[in-house]
Formats: sequence, structure tokens, C-alpha cells
Amino acid sequence: LFLGNPPEVLERAYEVVREAQLAGIAEYRDGANANAADLAARKLIDETEFKGTFIHSFGHGIGQDVHQAISVSPKSEQILHAGNIVSAEPGIYIPGVGGIRIEDTVLVTEKGYEILTDFDHSFTVVQ
Repeated sequence: LFLGNPPEVLERAYEVVREAQLAGIAEYRDGANANAADLAARKLIDETEFKGTFIHSFGHGIGQDVHQAISVSPKSEQILHAGNIVSAEPGIYIPGVGGIRIEDTVLVTEKGYEILTDFDHSFTVVQ
């Protein structure tokens, strides 16, 4: 959601972040290393003009606390299991311009994943 017309570079960044998020989510499955999601999203972003602008981890576990023990980061060695609930929140940050982050909550299942959040991911501008 943008208030007023955003710079074109942020429109492009939004598209890339959404693609990166979907690439990372596709790696969520029972038995997968948690780092696979981060690495997939980071690779996609780094293959664009936004290389180096994804400056945090892809996600984390969600439970009774907002940030549970699972770290979905490039150096994570944690294994995901069916029943884990994790975030998927890649971002691009451009100094002096702004940033984009899209976040969803995802359930790891035996066959893959289920996105739990019900959110319209369309690029929306409010005048």
C-alpha cells in the first residue's frame, strides 16, 4: 500500500520482492533445511538490479512468541518439520528512496506448505 505515487523503482522492487517471497516459500517443506528458503529468495533478488539490498533474514518461527526458535536465514542449519509455522518476509531497501517488505505466515506440511495469511498482494496506490 502506497500513499501517493511511489517512485518507479519501488514498483519494480515490489515485483521482485513478491517473486522472491514465492521462491522462498516454495522451499518450505518437511525435512528441508530452513536456509533453503532464504537462499532461494536471496538468489532471485541478487540476480536483479537490487543485488545486496536484502539485508535481513527471510523469516523466523512463529508460536506463542512472535519470534520462535526457528531461524530462516542463510546460515541456518535447522531442519523444518511438518507443523512448524514460519514467516516469509523478504525485503528490498534502497537508501534515500524507501523499502519494500512482504510478509506471510506459512505452515510447513508433510507435502510442502500452506499459506495461512489471507492478504491481497496486489500493488496498491492510494491517492
